[in-house]
Amino acid sequence: MDAQPSGFVILHFGPMPISAMQKISKMADKDAVMDTNAARLAGASFAIGPAEALDSLKERLFPYARQQAEQAHPSLSPDAITWLVEGQRGLSAEAIFSHLTGIPISKPHDATAYPRDPDDLRRCRLLLEAVPALQGQIARMADLSPIWARLVGAWDALCAQMDTENPDWREGRGSNPATYEQMKAVITEND
Repeated sequence: MDAQPSGFVILHFGPMPISAMQKISKMADKDAVMDTNAARLAGASFAIGPAEALDSLKERLFPYARQQAEQAHPSLSPDAITWLVEGQRGLSAEAIFSHLTGIPISKPHDATAYPRDPDDLRRCRLLLEAVPALQGQIARMADLSPIWARLVGAWDALCAQMDTENPDWREGRGSNPATYEQMKAVITEND
């Protein structure tokens, strides 16, 4: 018999006032972490609990969420569905996905969001690795804004800098100060 994860997961639906966040943090275990993927899979706005319990919840919710995504977006490839359901998302990665697939998953005011720091760039790169068909289309992001056009023009150099500076970038470990400086220079160019 497999050991069951201990602890409990708190899911919150809808807007959360600061006072509710304070109460939840007092209720949660001392080892609790927030998990945006677990929240998304559950249709919640917030999920917190022990990592093992959150992983168990995600494992149980994944098949249902995948089935829903496949039914809602039958034209998407299996790898795009997988990223849509469990990929690490941020505004800029969602903007890439929305623009290149034509499936709006970001809010309209976030549709042109661009990576502002190395962590944003990391999520964008993880999307492009998870859905290889989108990699060859990254140049189309230049249509969204002048900043995106500059980022697309510098994309390979930014990625090479990140690879050199922090080979563990996929795991979200380490820091990327040179990549950040290079990104800021590209973003603010001609301002």
